[in-house]
Amino acid sequence: MASEQQHFEASRKWQEHYQKEVEDIGLNIPPPTLGQSTNDYRREMMRLLKKTFIPPTHDLYKVNMRGLPADVLSGFEDMLLPACRTEAFNPLTVPRGEIREVVKTDVNGLKVRHFIGQDSFVKFMGRPGRRVVSFRTDQGYVDASGRGLR
Repeated sequence: MASEQQHFEASRKWQEHYQKEVEDIGLNIPPPTLGQSTNDYRREMMRLLKKTFIPPTHDLYKVNMRGLPADVLSGFEDMLLPACRTEAFNPLTVPRGEIREVVKTDVNGLKVRHFIGQDSFVKFMGRPGRRVVSFRTDQGYVDASGRGLR
């Protein structure tokens, strides 16, 4: 049986692995806690990834990550990590009225910021619109369609 320190060191390696996998979609993986087994740490990180990026309509969302047996963790990780990278740029995974910033690092080391959301950020800058009833011109008042008013 492995000691707590061995589990912690193995979990740190998994932290590095997960961080490398999701660093291009802007998520920081939290460190493991002392006393937590390696497989429990993997389950918690898979749960975090699922809650952060996978929409409720996705098949992987229905999987109970905490209840997965140790022998199937690798298989689910192989499915979950690519799905997270795909769904991170899906605007439907962001709640309506919010915008998610995804910082991606390109091949030159330049950080590129993507803003993902269901609404355009420009929509939030404007003030609430009002209905145009008429315009005042040299020939008198006209309605919005251009017809003259008396």
